[in-house]
Amino acid sequence: MEPDGPGGKGLDAWPKLPPEVVDEGDPVQTGYKYYEDDVTGLRVGIWNCTEFKSKMEPHAVHEFMHLISGTVTIVHGDGSTLTATAGEQFFIPKGTMRQWTQSGEVRKYFMIFPDPSGAEADDPDSLRAFKIDQSEEMQSIPVPGELEIIGETPEWKAKKIFEDPTGQYTFGLWQATPFEMKPAPIDHAELMLPFEGTMTLKGDGETHTFAPGGAAFVPKGAECVWASTDKVTKVFCSFRPKA
Repeated sequence: MEPDGPGGKGLDAWPKLPPEVVDEGDPVQTGYKYYEDDVTGLRVGIWNCTEFKSKMEPHAVHEFMHLISGTVTIVHGDGSTLTATAGEQFFIPKGTMRQWTQSGEVRKYFMIFPDPSGAEADDPDSLRAFKIDQSEEMQSIPVPGELEIIGETPEWKAKKIFEDPTGQYTFGLWQATPFEMKPAPIDHAELMLPFEGTMTLKGDGETHTFAPGGAAFVPKGAECVWASTDKVTKVFCSFRPKA
């Protein structure tokens, strides 16, 4: 994924935000959808928008975001606030009562799941936007046995930070010592944001290398090869649709 769209060719013009959701401003939004699934509603892409303030209303989707540029303040229904700046990741659970405020232009990567199942959080009144803390302690996890590792088996660690009520949409932290694997179809969709080390993904005859600050998305079922020569730590957001 590239912050200016594929090949740096820019973003597409998107329709104006409905007036009923805008409290202040005349926002102009552009974006690019890298992935969209009409069955599950999962969407992954880039969004850019000029200054505006939204109405106070429930957030309609589960939304994981990485701010590429700009600053956003989320005001909750109880008056508490969260401010995110460029380079930070944050999340708004579906149903969170919130007002989105930005005093300038903002650009972000996003991974959205609308969850049409009707499943609700255990305590909907407690829902709040929150930032992802990259310093959270991770625990050792087994390397999946179905992966064919080339050479020494790596050490994996992970920390699950959020899982939606359906158990399909998850994000957290993941770390691995250097390893390479043979080509295999990935069993889930995943947005990856490395913040330590460099990773290389190969598929469809292309090779892409991602360092801290980069963003990669791999759709479910894609034939993929992972290779890394140093320890990699990343924030991930994944989606495993239920059968």
